[in-house]
Amino acid sequence: MKEFDTIDPLDEEFLEKRKAAAIHLGVYNGVLEDRITYIVHEICRGFDLKYLTWYFPNAAEGEVGNFDGAEHHDSFQIHMEYTEDGRKRSYGNDLVILLKDGSEWELYEIPKHWLIEDFEEELEQGKVAYLTKLENKKKKAKEKLSKKKEEEKALLEQIKKKLTPSELRLLKKVK
Repeated sequence: MKEFDTIDPLDEEFLEKRKAAAIHLGVYNGVLEDRITYIVHEICRGFDLKYLTWYFPNAAEGEVGNFDGAEHHDSFQIHMEYTEDGRKRSYGNDLVILLKDGSEWELYEIPKHWLIEDFEEELEQGKVAYLTKLENKKKKAKEKLSKKKEEEKALLEQIKKKLTPSELRLLKKVK
């Protein structure tokens, strides 16, 4: 414990200001939690999930926790609980969108600007953009595989042209 020579007594004004600050903090936290609840409901609606609850990572069992401990530079972290196809799921790291700036965003972290801006359009467009990106990736992979198969087929034809008729007959027997 830190040693002190003397500590002046507190006055009534200090205690009243502290009490007023605590009341204001409770009001602010309530408004903040309401906004986050709305955001989480919209995320669940956008991904066809059934909302159960959300809380900050630093929360004690059965509590929401503290925003300040979950806040980062441009986001804040939460744990969401929801059901998908009747199964309980949590965290949101499997819910991904592309933000306006093109960055991929896993929704266990909420962009801080969603607290102070309308975000619904960004959420919807971001989900569509991410799904489009995935489809394009699958399409490119399929095209790459098809091209590889065509190249292998062409190589096989070149090899066959170099074989004698008896070597070709033997190759057909082995297949």
